Amino acid sequence: MQTAPMVWLFAGLALSATGYSAAVLEACRRFRRRRALQAAPTRRPGISILKPVRGLDAQFDQNLRAHQRQDYPDFEILLAVADADDPAVEVARRLGIEPVICGPSDAGNRKVAILERLAPRARHAWLMVDDADVRPDPDWLARGVAAFEAENVGIASCLYRTPPGSTLGSKIDALYVSVDFPAQALTGAELAGVPFALGAAMLFRREDLDRIGGFRAIRDYLADDYQLGARIAALGERAVLSTSVVETTAGEATLASVWQRHLRWSRTVRISRPGGHFGLVVTFGTVWS
Repeated sequence: MQTAPMVWLFAGLALSATGYSAAVLEACRRFRRRRALQAAPTRRPGISILKPVRGLDAQFDQNLRAHQRQDYPDFEILLAVADADDPAVEVARRLGIEPVICGPSDAGNRKVAILERLAPRARHAWLMVDDADVRPDPDWLARGVAAFEAENVGIASCLYRTPPGSTLGSKIDALYVSVDFPAQALTGAELAGVPFALGAAMLFRREDLDRIGGFRAIRDYLADDYQLGARIAALGERAVLSTSVVETTAGEATLASVWQRHLRWSRTVRISRPGGHFGLVVTFGTVWS
């Protein structure tokens, strides 16, 4: 009799995990359909791509070339580093991009400090912020703008995938980023919406950035992407996922580096969304897996 409560507890958790798995399949089916039926945007505003960089990510030159090959009429690439000796400077110049040297900053988040200095140089009213390791498809910007065809959208981010490398660490990383993470994101979007942004690539309007206090307002937060999306959503607008899926080039990661990165991500989720972090016990199917 004493074991009965535990049996019911584990049975409930197992059923919840099974229900979650069914929800994942349905969310993925809907996303694939929405992606296949995505119409071209009715407007194509000019976009400034703000790209803070530190060091050389794997295949960085190919990532930049993918940005330059966007099938979009009016965009610019603004790349910035903190140090003139950064090895990314030479690669960018070789591709015809003159980097902005931002210099040192006392901000808690160096990436946001670079964005803070880069934003005033942008020519356009629409801003796309993406990471150095992102390699987009040619329709990336168009799909991002198309997300704003829906009502009251304030910021659009997107899913991302990582191809596996030859090391065990890179294969484990790719398995999580390309399979488990998008399943969580899509299911969450279907069930409860996405009141924040995913940091690989985020599209938003400059006027909304100004309304939340600019990048300065989030310069001391580790989870700057979460803060940016949540604060724009707090304006009464919606944070959504576009139908774009970008590739991130992680390179030949070691087990130690993958562990450290995912531990940092987990801590960020725990701080930003403690309820969602606790719910991972269901997401991962802990009881029956």
